[in-house]
Amino acid sequence: GAEDIAKLVHDERYPTEVKEAARSFLDYYTVRGLKRLIECGRRHGVEHFTTPLMYMIDLHPREGDPRFRREFLCPSMKIKFNSSRPFGTMYLSPELLVVDSDKNLSNILCGPCNGMNAGIFQVSRLESLLVMRYGLPRLMKYGENWHFARLYRNDGSVGVFLVHATVEPKGHMKLQIQDISDKMEHILNLPLEI
Repeated sequence: GAEDIAKLVHDERYPTEVKEAARSFLDYYTVRGLKRLIECGRRHGVEHFTTPLMYMIDLHPREGDPRFRREFLCPSMKIKFNSSRPFGTMYLSPELLVVDSDKNLSNILCGPCNGMNAGIFQVSRLESLLVMRYGLPRLMKYGENWHFARLYRNDGSVGVFLVHATVEPKGHMKLQIQDISDKMEHILNLPLEI
């Protein structure tokens, strides 16, 4: 649970990369807030933190998979949306529930998203954790973060999206999402990881 993640930061048995990932969450969430995130995720069938997943964080840099490279997960903050393509917007609660979204997002993700846990759109829990590992510090420092994400659409298909996250009042986040799948075929053509 959340208390275990708080202890993990100081536990010498865990690799540095794992401890840094845990620290990123604790810099953004209180232990109580992290506990709510974990419990809400479980109610929606999303496990944000598991022991095997935490160890996978430590293994990813040596594997060379472009989906887990830092420059894919959190590219330069100078990146911007393509002005000739639509982007959709969703607002997330601190527990990552979609509390509001617009019609563009419904078109991009092939259906409504309100009331869903944003974690169910993630193709890879490891990718999601790593985006938060690298992105939460930027969100805290700059109030925004850009990242790429492989997401399931509501029709079950997978796409690659450019995401702009900003901090909103009371721990909420605003995510603006643009489909860039046609520019990321090299990512989509890779076999799904275990």
